[in-house]
Amino acid sequence: MANFKAENFTLIGEKLVKGQQAPDFVLIDKDGNEKTLKDYKNKIKVISCFPSIDTGVCDAQTKHFAKEYENDKDVIVLNVSVDLPFAFDRWCSSNQINMVALSDYRTNQFGKDYGILMDPYMTLYRSVFVVDKDDKIALAWYNEEVGKPVNFDIVTKTVAELEKK
Repeated sequence: MANFKAENFTLIGEKLVKGQQAPDFVLIDKDGNEKTLKDYKNKIKVISCFPSIDTGVCDAQTKHFAKEYENDKDVIVLNVSVDLPFAFDRWCSSNQINMVALSDYRTNQFGKDYGILMDPYMTLYRSVFVVDKDDKIALAWYNEEVGKPVNFDIVTKTVAELEKK
């Protein structure tokens, strides 16, 4: 069980752990194209997951990671939720941010495979996965409470360690 505004819900799927192979996925980008993990090969991937781009904490999380890694050629941030692609496109346009935005709205399989699909809400739990260039999990971070901000320091530290290799 997890906590969301003092209401209990269940996370569907098993939590991932460091050292595990990252599950592949088929997600939809803001232009309606299918994307898989292989589309981001040879990059360190920060997979930033959240319930909805249209909430304050999710908005701040997305902006933070966009700024943190905007000039880092070795790192790509994959922002993932169940928001519809046109919601991501609208958000990117209104915030003048060019980012990778991926939606799990069609199947919720990503949420299940990464252990973050919230039942009964069917949105993604706030979490961050750092995946190395060989698609191994370097960090599987699940927030204590879905409405609270991410621990950015642990993500930054993990990425920095991978960049030294």
